[in-house]
Amino acid sequence: MDVKTTFLNDDIKEMIYMVQLENFEYNDSKHLVCKLKKSIYGLKQTSHQWYQKFD
Repeated sequence: MDVKTTFLNDDIKEMIYMVQLENFEYNDSKHLVCKLKKSIYGLKQTSHQWYQKFD
């Protein structure tokens, strides 16, 4: 396993939504949100979930 990207390999156990970037547009819709399926850097849940995986 690549240790540099270890946090990014875990699935998220709870529902987390993220607002799209300010200039992102898709089919004339400017106010979209994303539901995260995988962990991303900066989430406080990421390190906690990784710890629980080996606990």
